[in-house]
Amino acid sequence: MSTEKPRDIYSRMYVDRGDPTSDSKKARIRLGSYIDGLRNHNLTGQLKLRGGYTHRQYSNFEAHFSSAPITEILDSITLIFEFLAEQYCSGQSFVRDHEDLRNFVGAVFAEENLHYTIDRDGYIHPTVDQEFAQASASILRGLGREPAIKKEVEHCYAELAKVAPTYKIAARAMFEALEILVKRMASTSKLDSTTVRGELAKIVAGKLGTDDTSRLVCQKTMASFASWVDSAHFYRHGQKDDDPVDIPAALAIQIISAGASYLRMLLDVNSP
Repeated sequence: MSTEKPRDIYSRMYVDRGDPTSDSKKARIRLGSYIDGLRNHNLTGQLKLRGGYTHRQYSNFEAHFSSAPITEILDSITLIFEFLAEQYCSGQSFVRDHEDLRNFVGAVFAEENLHYTIDRDGYIHPTVDQEFAQASASILRGLGREPAIKKEVEHCYAELAKVAPTYKIAARAMFEALEILVKRMASTSKLDSTTVRGELAKIVAGKLGTDDTSRLVCQKTMASFASWVDSAHFYRHGQKDDDPVDIPAALAIQIISAGASYLRMLLDVNSP
């Protein structure tokens, strides 16, 4: 058995950093300092040309990144990556600065506990978790013929993709998507737990309940969905839009993930 200990600075190994965040003073300093060290590139002019950013402090990225909006920092990384990649591909540079930049940025995001990733093309994405991202993409692919439902699901995921999402908005959009579908499937004017346990449960069992076991599972699954509806109602109707208290991130992801799984199942049930 190997006894080699992990090698990193003390705070990253032993201090609880909590959930990933959208911003970090240390990340700003590290990213700005790295870009300041890039060689022989007119990055200020490129950011003006490509992104419309004209801040006078672009001659000192470390200083500028200390106060710039986080979205401008994330945009700048991608724009600089694109420029460096073009320089290399055209033979104007023989150094893979773009790849080094991408690798450094990815390391900073991880080490400073930021909820972003940078892909192979230099584009930055919010990170919820890999399983959630895959489920999101899967459900959107299956909504091509459901524009009203797709609109709400896209609204949900677009909110989650923001640097500072409002989780109540995302959860409400997922609820709306489910309500549109349930109103189409059952004789109801709204999505509530009574409808789910009653008429909707019969519809689901009629389609998926091929034997005693599957019928029992359908019944239990609909009971679980009814509980989800009751829980989600607290955030859909129980708070005002201007209420400053948002859903905790982990709870919001659970609500939205569960809602998405019920939506996928009901779409299958409702298919011809």
